[in-house]
Amino acid sequence: MQESPTSQGVFKIEVILMEQKILDAAHTLTFERSGTTFEVPAYYFTEFSTKDQVDAANYLARSARKEDKSLIYELGYGTSLSPLDSAGAGSNRVVLAFDIQGQFPGRLKDGSEAVKLPSHESGSLASFFKLDIRDLINQGNSVKADLVYSIVPFPNLTEEMLKLGLQLSDNVYVVPNPLTSIETPPEEMVRKISQRHIGELLMLTKSEIEAILGTSKSAYLETETASDKIPVIHAHLP
Repeated sequence: MQESPTSQGVFKIEVILMEQKILDAAHTLTFERSGTTFEVPAYYFTEFSTKDQVDAANYLARSARKEDKSLIYELGYGTSLSPLDSAGAGSNRVVLAFDIQGQFPGRLKDGSEAVKLPSHESGSLASFFKLDIRDLINQGNSVKADLVYSIVPFPNLTEEMLKLGLQLSDNVYVVPNPLTSIETPPEEMVRKISQRHIGELLMLTKSEIEAILGTSKSAYLETETASDKIPVIHAHLP
């Protein structure tokens, strides 16, 4: 039996209320300067159930689309400050970071970290989910992002991050760890990218990476000098 318009409307209202309840319960990053504490538009959902985290991520992604903001997904293993850094790189940037093993700081002090922070005035926000990105993909109605990036995942996950990223966006950057060797060389990963997308291997400095992604923060890139060229895999539409 087909649902009536009234019942469909009630269902939509219930979904909106449920999603808002999730966001109301989210933890907010606080920033301390000169003894004063400020709330930053950065939310972490690490204590939520997998389902609630997926619901919250989809809610934020749909809101970004509705408000015509740039939607960015970070796929990480060991993610910490990079989603904050990326969100703080400009206006109207919604950065959703997914990392089953990562940590997100609940509190920062001025000067303790060289990291950009989003402001309420910028319209940007960062959010962190303790999720394997497959949890978002497998639920079947994830929102396509303008950009997906992964900075130095574990060597054996580099190619997988590229494949998963292409399920979420047509513009994907993966920065392999320059300090380790990987089983499949980046050149081979580029050749294996599906015919629907163009693959290219770029050699970029940290500042060039930051100009594209909004961040280059990773402990594995700290030893690279300003002039060092770092391999970056880029997959995109023709």
